[in-house]
Amino acid sequence: MSTTRQRIPAYALIIAINAHNLFAPEPDAYRLRDTLIQIGIPEHCIQLLVGAQATRNAIIQHLRSITKNPNILKDAPIIIYFAGHGLRQSFRVPGLGTINAECIMPFDTLSTGGQVPPIPDITLSALLGEIANEKGDHIMLLLDCCHSGSGSRDVENDNRGKLPEGLLNIDQEELMNEDGDIWSGFLQENDSPDIGRKSRSITTSNPGSFRYQGIKSHVLISSCREYEQSFEYSKDRQVPTGLFTSALMDALQDCQELGVIWDVTYTGLFYRIKSFMHDDIKDLQKQFGRDKFNQTPQCEGYNRERHVFATPAFPHRGHAIAPITATGRSDHYVLPVSSLAGVRPDSEFEIHDYSRGQPRFKGHFRVLNIDENHGTTTVSNGQDVRLGPDAYAVLCVLPPPLYVELSPSLHSIWTHPDFQSDLKKRLNSNYSLDHFIALVRPGHTSKLRISHSTSTGGVKVEATDGRSRPIVLRDQRIRRISDTLAKAVMFYYHLERQVISSHVASPLDFRAFELIDSAPNDPQYPGALMRDPGREPINFQPNEETRIYHSNAHFGLFIKNRGGHAYYIYVFYFDPNDFSITPIYLPPTDEPSVLPGGNLTIGYGNSGAPPLTFTVARGLSTDPGFFKIFYSISPSEVGTIKQDGVDPNQHGDPRPGMPYYQQASPPYGSGLYPIAVLSRPLGSRH
Repeated sequence: MSTTRQRIPAYALIIAINAHNLFAPEPDAYRLRDTLIQIGIPEHCIQLLVGAQATRNAIIQHLRSITKNPNILKDAPIIIYFAGHGLRQSFRVPGLGTINAECIMPFDTLSTGGQVPPIPDITLSALLGEIANEKGDHIMLLLDCCHSGSGSRDVENDNRGKLPEGLLNIDQEELMNEDGDIWSGFLQENDSPDIGRKSRSITTSNPGSFRYQGIKSHVLISSCREYEQSFEYSKDRQVPTGLFTSALMDALQDCQELGVIWDVTYTGLFYRIKSFMHDDIKDLQKQFGRDKFNQTPQCEGYNRERHVFATPAFPHRGHAIAPITATGRSDHYVLPVSSLAGVRPDSEFEIHDYSRGQPRFKGHFRVLNIDENHGTTTVSNGQDVRLGPDAYAVLCVLPPPLYVELSPSLHSIWTHPDFQSDLKKRLNSNYSLDHFIALVRPGHTSKLRISHSTSTGGVKVEATDGRSRPIVLRDQRIRRISDTLAKAVMFYYHLERQVISSHVASPLDFRAFELIDSAPNDPQYPGALMRDPGREPINFQPNEETRIYHSNAHFGLFIKNRGGHAYYIYVFYFDPNDFSITPIYLPPTDEPSVLPGGNLTIGYGNSGAPPLTFTVARGLSTDPGFFKIFYSISPSEVGTIKQDGVDPNQHGDPRPGMPYYQQASPPYGSGLYPIAVLSRPLGSRH
């Protein structure tokens, strides 16, 4: 299927500052602009802020102007790039306490010796949230800077780019005066009185951070880890270039030359960047020595598997499956999904295409073949359907019915035509709702109980096992109730379904380790997180509940592959308290996550994923949840599994013993690991 296009309807803001002995950012900015034009982004859609133009106020105003720019289409790809100095500092934020902020340094922060405060990550995260609310969350943040504040970008002179001591301390009062209004909306969203009900028992790092994996406003691709340095160098004595930015431009040009610019995902682009950086680092180490480089690019964000430049699949958004590949037959197409994503032989797919900027329904396609070894599904509707490069599919699953006890007082809502229609849309189905939800009488076996809430006048949705806290909706609006039920149906379907290729036991061992800082005595240069040798590991067993005490400590996950295959690993967290399904780890590249006999670390080491904390929400003694691991010998699209949790205050968007011989390793499968986070008894030792 052809993927050629002449124009990418994207917008780019490029910010670069050469101050304090950096020489590559500004030349790189112009080269990056030219590269973006070459791949199809119109020049008038690219804005530059370089050198003295890139003041603090100008950066913030340009970011805020994106939300009101009528020339930037809803859900258009937005690229924001910064190259220059970075700084990592601690300061207090109302509602969040003391945070370790990663800051970018505007021109006037550097030129005034710190009289103008830098821009911390929480400010940028709030601004990106504003953009996402108005223009959609198809945003890529590219950072070519280090954040230790002590780093040089020069491979030959370790002190050349070092920041003066006066710049290493933030005037907290001045920062609060400057950015308090920007933080306010962000803090209301993330620290409201309802956050206890919505918080998960497992969380990643500070939600105001660039590197918070739960971020939904943007995908971050950064030049290095938090504690590493970003380097610049000269190729054959030419104008200096940043190691990361040079690889970024090479990666974009590689995608264009191979004709995959419309197919490349954020993780695919990241893999190319990492590959080009690896080649450059090897060449430079031959020249400068193997101890000169410690730079590892990172990719974070909730939507890392999306396409970078293709038109996003609105209205189905994260549940869209692409690309669709043509076969030798005009009525057969191949989709990059398999049973890992929930595809069954009786599944159907809706296929949509874009025509003049609008999605067009192309029909229902039935499953012809599920190729588990390659992670694909072949579909057909028996007709010669011509599809464009932006076509996408939506999986229409027919799961076993969810048994629900519905209070008689709410039957009028269930039978209301608007409710029936809205719920069917959310489930992407033309089938009767009885196929998805089976109503039972009180006293009969059910999974959920739905009743009138006397405290709010709304609706209470609770699991009949009594382990998770109920979801209390503030009113009885049809869209809120249907959103909750649709998420419950998909939550229990993906939670309870088994993906097995044989009766062979799982080839994976799964553990968690408490982490400590490898350099705790150096506040200016935080070390990497590493396993605490004084703590015993937490061993998870499939289908057996593992109990973990509430702790503010950081934890990393550890997966050992005992099988004979290299596997792609996908880790999700299922929260029954709000029916959210959150990706904890998705393969950051198109290489297998773990080799035979190898290990995968998540939250420490080289995975790029943030560490976890296990906490109990306020007012609870136990907070249950589930890790679920999918594995396959071939890459497969499983991002469509994820879903946001129910927000009681919002309408909600549509969904989305060993024998003598060695058994063969299964080519694919899944494992479910229940956990319960417990409140720690008073007086007990951490």
